[in-house]
Amino acid sequence: MSYKVLKNVKPSGHEEEVGKLYRFYEGILGPLLDSKMRRVAALGIVLMLLGLALLLVPLKGVKLKMLPFDNKSEVQIIVDLPEGVTLEESAALSREMGEYIKTVPEVTDYQVYVGAAAPYNFNGLVRHYFLRSGSNVVDIQINFVGKGERKAQSHDIANGCGRNSKDCR
Repeated sequence: MSYKVLKNVKPSGHEEEVGKLYRFYEGILGPLLDSKMRRVAALGIVLMLLGLALLLVPLKGVKLKMLPFDNKSEVQIIVDLPEGVTLEESAALSREMGEYIKTVPEVTDYQVYVGAAAPYNFNGLVRHYFLRSGSNVVDIQINFVGKGERKAQSHDIANGCGRNSKDCR
């Protein structure tokens, strides 16, 4: 755009100082600025490449995440049971889950919250989990041994890929 706007500006006498980079850009952009058909073709190519890049997301060519995986010492399990489930049924399910959680060697302890939200944490603040309540709501807060005492990362353990699992990665 500045090429078009400043087209009639008189040279300042510093043209001898232009380097290789300027000549490189002039070689690429000059023909685009001089020909409308080349500009439209270049815009079409850019839009096509942008479309291909966006297509990678639904085709699972790239992972789309807000935040990278972090090797935390805790994980929170959020359970939303169907409406109408009693508090006793939710508690029974959480006890069953707790029995499995006890078998994971990287787990030091866990807390179960049935019918109410777990205490505030970053994940809960972002996703508004602290607003959850009712007989069909279960939150399980799981604490792992320290990072230096385990080989698997917290995300892998949460996916079942800790020391107990042989078929991960």
